[in-house]
Order: sequence, then structure tokens, then C-alpha cells
Amino acid sequence: MGTLRREKVKIAIFTSKGSPIAEKILEASRKKRLGSRIALIITDRPNSPAIEWDKKEKISVQIIRPDVFRKPVYYEEALLRQLRDHKINFICLCGYRQKLPEEIIREFEHRIIKSIPVVNPEDFHGKEIYGKKLIAEALAAEKIGVVVKFVEAGFDPNLIISQYEIHGAEFTKRFARINLEEAAKTIAPTLLFYEKRLMLDALRAIERGQLKVEDNKVVIHNPRAANLK
Repeated sequence: MGTLRREKVKIAIFTSKGSPIAEKILEASRKKRLGSRIALIITDRPNSPAIEWDKKEKISVQIIRPDVFRKPVYYEEALLRQLRDHKINFICLCGYRQKLPEEIIREFEHRIIKSIPVVNPEDFHGKEIYGKKLIAEALAAEKIGVVVKFVEAGFDPNLIISQYEIHGAEFTKRFARINLEEAAKTIAPTLLFYEKRLMLDALRAIERGQLKVEDNKVVIHNPRAANLK
């Protein structure tokens, strides 16, 4: 296959309330466990904990709220301006509660990833639910796990990077039939652990040139070394 070309990844993190996944990516970059550089944080909330990251991490944090723009196109332009000014070539969505404009998705095609605390994301596509509510719905369907995928305008299963189902969670499934909300709280830390791990593994594989999208399908070179299979 020849030598794999390493990527120089310059990341923007999009987050709303702040995110443990975003904090893990920031920590990994700071401690050189990732080669990627985090150059920009975008949040839609003026009270987001992510605002403090500009001092702590010395990273530019921008508050861009879609509701303050008269037209959606102005919101898109504001986002694109920041991404271009900071020379961003990759985006991580970490608990971002806004729908990403299609213009951003087109400009960063196959350059945006997110994690979802479900095994079958196609079952939840288009539903505006997040966090423990999403976990609760997944539990109700008796499928517990995590997916990391590229973001696209619709839903394409070919763009799933990694998919992990938590087996041996029969107690949690039975508990969910009795108290769905409490079961979602119980399993949430486990799901978060795997979301952090799979997101970092995906970023490392992208940096090393092990993970590409070819013919609109995710191709992983040496998947065992990339920790994605």
C-alpha cells in the first residue's frame, strides 16, 4: 500500500454546554498524546463553561449564536469566517446543540466527526434529542453503545468510523424497563468513557493517514493498529 501520509490536523471544537469529550481532546493535545492542534472553540451559549478555555488552554473561543442573525446565511458566514481565519481543516462536534449549516458540511466534507451514545444512529437521525434523553431512547430499544462517524447532510451508514456495542448490560436493560431515567443515568458514565476513547482513536488514525473516505466509504488501513475494529 506504500507509506501512509500523516495529516496535519488543525481542529475547531464546536460545543454548547462544554463537554467532557472536548476536554479530553484538549488534554490529549496539550500532553502531546495527539498531534492535532486545537486552534478554535465555537460555542452558541454565552454562559458556556467552554468560555473559560481561552484562558486555561490559550485557545480562541468564539460565541456565535444563530438567533442573533437576521438570516441563516449570516450565521453560516460568521462561522465560516472564524474557521477560515484560524485556518481550520477539521471539526469535532462535542455536545453541540445546534444543527450545523449545510454550507459548513459542504466546505468541510469528510472533515467533521462526532460521537453518538447509540449503536444504531440511523434510528435517531433527525430527532432533536441529546444527552440522557437520547440514552434513554436507546435503552428503550435495548441497544447500548457508541458510534463515531463523519457528519453529513443526511444519514449515510458508510460514513461510520467505529461502532461499539456494550455487551453484558442485561441488568441495565432490565432496570430500564422499571425506571428508564435512572437506568440512563447509570449507564451514562460508561458510554462517556467509550465516546472519549473512540473519538481519540479516530483522531489519531486520521493524523496517521490510516483513516480516509474513498468513494464515499470509510476506509481504514491497518484497523488493529488504529484501534477502530
